[in-house]
Amino acid sequence: MKYEELQIFRSAMELAKYVETIVKHFDRYNRYSLGTDLRVRSQEMLF
Repeated sequence: MKYEELQIFRSAMELAKYVETIVKHFDRYNRYSLGTDLRVRSQEMLF
């Protein structure tokens, strides 16, 4: 079984996509400070 087929991986991928969508709507300051941190942490779950 490939890791891409695991439910936990699919859920983590969905969360990372959701975070990207939410961060797009942040104001400029938070997009680059808080948004960057959220993106990095959500992507760390995938690797």
